[in-house]
Formats: sequence, structure tokens, C-alpha cells
Amino acid sequence: MSFAVTDVGLAERDADGDGHLIPWQEVEAVVPVDDGEGYQVVGRNMCGILVHEEMYGRKAVEAVGARIPSALWLVPTQRSRETSDIPGG
Repeated sequence: MSFAVTDVGLAERDADGDGHLIPWQEVEAVVPVDDGEGYQVVGRNMCGILVHEEMYGRKAVEAVGARIPSALWLVPTQRSRETSDIPGG
């Protein structure tokens, strides 16, 4: 896997070798992960890129976070963190 933060957008080559690009102006939402060490960036085309410290390091997480407007960050509710309603969860 490879990862790039550019002036154009956020890019990733996944484990299958497929390339993904989310231009900054097409970011629709950012969803923090429960452990607080990363987030999922969701593009207008429903492409999603996980940005996490364990995968890319703290500097990458900070570089992406600095480019995304605060209005696009979703705040999970406590209920969304509960897994009791999820079948098999």
C-alpha cells in the first residue's frame, strides 16, 4: 500500500494495486475511528480512504487533517459506538 498527500488531493494505492484519489474539493465527510488515532475520509464519489497512525504514521494523519475544513468532521454519538444492536457484533 502507498499513500500520498498532494495539493490536488488524497491518494492511495491499496493492497490489490488499485489507485484511489479523493480531490480535496470533493471530500464530503471525515469520520474519526474509535481509537482516536485516525479517520476515514469519504469522497463525493463514495470512495473512502482510511488514514490511520498504524498504517501511515502520525505526520500523515496530521497532514491530511490540516487540509480538511472543520465543518466536514463528523462527531460519532455514543450510540454509534455501541455494538449491541449489530447482528453478530
